[in-house]
Amino acid sequence: MILIASGSSVVGFAHRVGQPGRWVALVALLAVSIALVAVRRVPLRTPPAVLAAVALAGIGIVSTGWSVLPGITLQRAVTFAVLLLAAALLGIAAAADAALARRLIGAIAVAAGLLALVGIVVYLARPSLGMQGATPSTAARLRGFGENPNTLPMLYAVALPSLAWLCFTALSWRGRLLWLATGLLLLGSISASGSRGAMVGALPATLLVAVLSLRGRRLLVASAATVAAFAIAVGGTTVAKPSSYAPVAGSQTPAVSLTQAAVLNPVAATASSSLAAILLADGYAADRVPDLGADPNEIGRSRIGQPLVEFRRTMFGSSGRAQAWGGGLRQSLQRPLLGFGFGTEDRVFIDRYYVFESRRIENSYLGLWLQVGAVGLFCFLLLLALLALHLLRGWRSLRRGRGAGVAGAGIVLSGAVMAVPQSYVYSVGNVATAAFWIGALLLGSSVLRKDAA
Repeated sequence: MILIASGSSVVGFAHRVGQPGRWVALVALLAVSIALVAVRRVPLRTPPAVLAAVALAGIGIVSTGWSVLPGITLQRAVTFAVLLLAAALLGIAAAADAALARRLIGAIAVAAGLLALVGIVVYLARPSLGMQGATPSTAARLRGFGENPNTLPMLYAVALPSLAWLCFTALSWRGRLLWLATGLLLLGSISASGSRGAMVGALPATLLVAVLSLRGRRLLVASAATVAAFAIAVGGTTVAKPSSYAPVAGSQTPAVSLTQAAVLNPVAATASSSLAAILLADGYAADRVPDLGADPNEIGRSRIGQPLVEFRRTMFGSSGRAQAWGGGLRQSLQRPLLGFGFGTEDRVFIDRYYVFESRRIENSYLGLWLQVGAVGLFCFLLLLALLALHLLRGWRSLRRGRGAGVAGAGIVLSGAVMAVPQSYVYSVGNVATAAFWIGALLLGSSVLRKDAA
C-alpha cells in the first residue's frame, strides 16, 4: 500500500518510484497469496461473495469487446482481476488461520499510520507541498504525502475500523494505547484534510466494529468516545477559513464560443474542431463531446454582465458533485446495459461543470454503470448484498468469535459509504482500493469458518 500511495504522491521522487513500483507490488501480493494458500493446503472453496467478485472482474475483461478504448480496458481490467484474485486467496487463507487474518488487518492499519506520519513530515519539511493553499472558495487543506487532500484520507477511512478492532481485541494495555494513538492520528489527518467522504464513511464503520466487539458498559463508553472524537474532528474542519481574496467583477474569464474563437484565434478553433473529430472517430457518443458552441466548463459559470458565481465549500455541500452525477447518469443511459468499457471513466466522462473539478464522476456506483453498465453494477451491488446478508446471519457468531470478519465488516461499510462521493473501488492505483477488497473478501470468506471468525 505504501508503494501504491507513492504512485499518487505529491513528492516527485516518491511518485517516480511508486508509478512502476505499485504494479510490482500487485504481482508480489498475488504471489504471496498463492503461496499462503499452497503452504497451508487450504481447500479452494468459493463463498458467494467471492463468486460475485469474480463475475465483476470477468465482465470487466469481457467489456474489452465493446469498449471505446479496448487497450485501456484490457489493461485496467486485468490488473483489477489480479487484485481481486489476490484478495480472494488471502481471504480464503485467512479464514483457516486467525493469526494470519489479524496480521492482514494489522498491515492495513500500520500502512495507514506510517503514511499519516510521513504526511506530517512532508508538511513540516515543505508546507507548500504538504498543504493545499486556501482559495476564495475553500480553506487550506492538509495534503500530506498524497496527490490531493482526498487521496490518503480514503485509506484512513477504511483503516479506522480496522484500528478500532485491533484496539478492542488487544491483549495488553500497551497494544491498546498504540492502536488508539494511531487511530487518533488518522482521524486528525482526515480532519485537517477536510475530506468529508472519509469522515462520513469512517464513523458508522467504527461504531459497527464497536457493536460487534464489545458489550455492556464498554460498548457504551466506546460508542460515546467515538462519537465525541468524530464530532471534534468535524468541528476541526471549520477552523480554517477560505482566503479573503475575492475576484472583482470582470476579472473572471468569460465563456467564448467557437465562432468568437475563430475570429480571435483561428488556430485554437481548428485545434478544437480536430479534437472533437478525433473523439468521434474513437467511438465516443456525439453528445459526450462538449458543445462546440460553448466553453467546456460553462455549466454553472457566470457570463459577462452577470454577477460572479460565489462558491463556498461546506461540510454538507456537494462541491459540484450533484451536477456531475446528473451528467454522468445521462451519459450512462447512452449505453445502459453494458457501458463504455471497464476503466474508461476518466476518458468518457467530461467535466463541463464550473464548480466541479475532476476527471471522474466521483461516485463509484455511477462510475461502474458508466463503464460496465447495469450488468456490472448489479454484480457489485450483489456482492455488497451478499456481504450484508452474511453479516446479518452471522451476527451472533461474529460477536462471539470477535474474529477478523468484524474488521472486514467495518471496512466494507466504510468503503461502501465512501463509494458515494468517490470513484475508487475499481481503480487499482487508488490507495484505498486494495484495502477495501481485502476487507470485503476477508468478510466474505469468513463464512468458511463455523465460528465466522
